[in-house]
Amino acid sequence: MAGQAASALFTGGLAVVLNRQLDWLRVQREFRIALVLVAVFNPLVFYSAIKGMTENIFLFFVLAALDEFVRWQPEEQRGLLVAALLLALSFFVRYEAIAFAAAGVIGLIIRTWTAPRRLLPRPSPRCRTPSCCGCCGRGSFSATRSPF
Repeated sequence: MAGQAASALFTGGLAVVLNRQLDWLRVQREFRIALVLVAVFNPLVFYSAIKGMTENIFLFFVLAALDEFVRWQPEEQRGLLVAALLLALSFFVRYEAIAFAAAGVIGLIIRTWTAPRRLLPRPSPRCRTPSCCGCCGRGSFSATRSPF
């Protein structure tokens, strides 16, 4: 009985996460509701919720991690940390999460390498402050590439 309640609870969470993702993608409300209902009443998802199986819990954690990863910006760390924690929780539910974690690492590498690089100011050799940002008028703004 407790397994069925937990599975049903995470199925509701799955619907919320899917709705949030579709809303972020600016899908129209009517179409978004229809897609969420089709996903929740998919026979596999519906049967798993009724029988108390772990597939819906696993799907919830994986989709929530994907949602956080897609919204993550390279300047921040919170979204990436939340995505990693959600993937770790999905591993506790089913061991298949290792493949998703590997795909997440590959996606992180690709996203980090293809992200536009920030330009940092380079101090002039005449500047007395080694970390000059140019505010004193002595630093030059010749750009160097940031590793992040």
